Amino acid sequence: MLSLPLAPAQSGIFFRQQLDLRDPRFNLAQLTEIIGPLDVEALHAALRRTVGEAQAMQVRIVVTDGMPHQVLPNEMEDFALRVVDVSDAPDPVEAIDREVQAALASAIDLDRYPLFDGQLFQAGPTRFFLFQRIHHIAFDGFSFFLFTQRLAAVYSALVEGREPA
Repeated sequence: MLSLPLAPAQSGIFFRQQLDLRDPRFNLAQLTEIIGPLDVEALHAALRRTVGEAQAMQVRIVVTDGMPHQVLPNEMEDFALRVVDVSDAPDPVEAIDREVQAALASAIDLDRYPLFDGQLFQAGPTRFFLFQRIHHIAFDGFSFFLFTQRLAAVYSALVEGREPA
């Protein structure tokens, strides 16, 4: 297991979060609408693979002698992409919005793994919304953008039956 001190910006985020563990200000989030057929198993496989490529997504925060460290385990733990079917709701988009707002109003616990979560909302047979949320201690906005681009590229390759570049 690799253990490294937090970068100065990460330390600032960590100690500010300790002032109010419920403060959601360090949530980075994105809701992406996907229209068309979606292979949910391929999306889950692409997400696992992309997380496996991004060490920041695998980090755990551990406090030793009062000082936080980022620990990268030797093996990535598995996680599940939760699929929520809201297609029967009177207004599926409103139902998704309620779920997203509730997630954004709560902080990601720095003591848990992984430091991200998300759901795939199904609003109809060919209408989906991928919600991703990650703690800012692991990613900044640009990293999140790059991660999402990579996820899309890996998904596309998998559904086309080719190995991602």
